[in-house]
Amino acid sequence: MTEKPIKGKAFEVPEQFLNHLSSIKDKRLADEIQTLCGRVKQLVVELGISDECTGFITDGDLAIPWKNCFSREHRGTMSVRCF
Repeated sequence: MTEKPIKGKAFEVPEQFLNHLSSIKDKRLADEIQTLCGRVKQLVVELGISDECTGFITDGDLAIPWKNCFSREHRGTMSVRCF
């Protein structure tokens, strides 16, 4: 956990992706993808997903038993060693 939230980049559908929609020959499909991109942006707002990070999860060796990891609030760090 971090003491103060760390500001990150806000969610955006990549502009490069949106620019490629014009190259799709099926305009109905391109319009549908554009609509879905708008819906994803709307869901980000509705779900309260922000651009502030308060913690990081890392488990490169997959050693932490994730089954109950999110069943309670955690402050600080947790290290688990499985053999």
